Amino acid sequence: MRPEGPCIVANGLECGMKKTEDQGERPSSSATTWAAMTHLSSFGGWVLPWLGQVVFPLIVWGLGRKRDPFVDDQGLEASNFGVTMAIVDAGSWIFFFATLGRSMNVYAVILLVLAVAFQSLFVIIAAIMAKGGKRYRYPICLRLL
Repeated sequence: MRPEGPCIVANGLECGMKKTEDQGERPSSSATTWAAMTHLSSFGGWVLPWLGQVVFPLIVWGLGRKRDPFVDDQGLEASNFGVTMAIVDAGSWIFFFATLGRSMNVYAVILLVLAVAFQSLFVIIAAIMAKGGKRYRYPICLRLL
């Protein structure tokens, strides 16, 4: 039901509508860039396995978290995902070495490839979403921090 009289549409909301959390203001260009960098920094795990995918997002998050709440939120999410993937990668490598020379070693290699593909895909999706100003939550992520 619309109120009578003139109706002003502001911030994409019709008359009488209230703003919800999802309809908050879009973060600044600087904030979206910092947020995307926190996600992409987990590719540092390719330079320093296990350590890079945890440390680099923490560094970028630490540098940018006071700038904007959006950077703080996405940096925390990227850091948690880095920790989660470091745990998965460590488990995959343990399984790989435990099955070395056995027929199950093929499954360990498949698990390692899937872990890298999963991480790469979702980090890219998260960076694109963050750069677009949308909060992203990884589908599988331990919220440890």
